[in-house]
Amino acid sequence: MNPLEKARRKIDRIDGEILERLNERFRLALETCQYKMSLQDRKREAEVLGRIRERAAELDCLREDFAAVLYRMIIRESLFLQARQKQRNISSHSLQEVTK
Repeated sequence: MNPLEKARRKIDRIDGEILERLNERFRLALETCQYKMSLQDRKREAEVLGRIRERAAELDCLREDFAAVLYRMIIRESLFLQARQKQRNISSHSLQEVTK
């Protein structure tokens, strides 16, 4: 296997790991949904983005701005998934009330 193929295989493996970790993160976001009064918590989002920017600044190939944009997208997707779950729970609860 030549060096290019080796590097690409490593990239493919890492891509799979990234997707698995994102899925795990989204599952945890859905879990936290049940404990929240409001889905969006701007203070928490600012804390996460600040921590991500700080961590990205410590790394050699990851730009802070890119990391912040990426995490804004992750946060937005987490909120979407939480809202969808809440809506499903409301619909399910309403259906249970109707069928009683």
